[in-house]
Amino acid sequence: MSAKILFSIVICCFMIFHKTHATSENAFAEDAFPIYSNEDPKDIQLMIRISNMLDNKQYDDARKILEGAIASEPNNANIYFMLGILEECLENYDAALANHRKAVDLDPSNAQYKYNVGRVLCNKAIDLDNAAKLKKYQGIRYQKQAITLFREAAPYLEEAYKLNPDVHDALIYLILIYNNLNDEANLRRIENLRNKLSEIQKR
Repeated sequence: MSAKILFSIVICCFMIFHKTHATSENAFAEDAFPIYSNEDPKDIQLMIRISNMLDNKQYDDARKILEGAIASEPNNANIYFMLGILEECLENYDAALANHRKAVDLDPSNAQYKYNVGRVLCNKAIDLDNAAKLKKYQGIRYQKQAITLFREAAPYLEEAYKLNPDVHDALIYLILIYNNLNDEANLRRIENLRNKLSEIQKR
């Protein structure tokens, strides 16, 4: 596994689980740094620094550093990835999505970047679907918007898993998506993939 993917997973997990395991994740990142520091050392150092800042809720400082990094390296997809995670921490999901999309545009073969786009789209769809159940008069409109987002998210998650089967959570999101879309064929296909993965992990 490359250093970029390793640290992408570290920071992404840190955000997804709302920093529940932030201390252990940062410790893991720092322990791994000497092993992987030969690959893109500046990126790795920056990722550890930003991870620590997010852990301490130093969001403004993290933004200044990332914006400065983008000014210096405008084609570095990893920086946009980190900025996307920062925006998610601040619940700026549209801005987060824009940055994750930029990371994909710059590095379309990166599974983690594609997973992030699909994940954020799916989460936005879930929020709309939940709102639809509460908003009596706007419910249908919200449901239609949610379906559109679910459909947009699916190809990103499918490709993320295809590029890297270690991105297991893509399957969880895909099951949720195809269930909401009433797509029984794809739902069964993904459930079978996940069941096979579970069997392999038990061995």
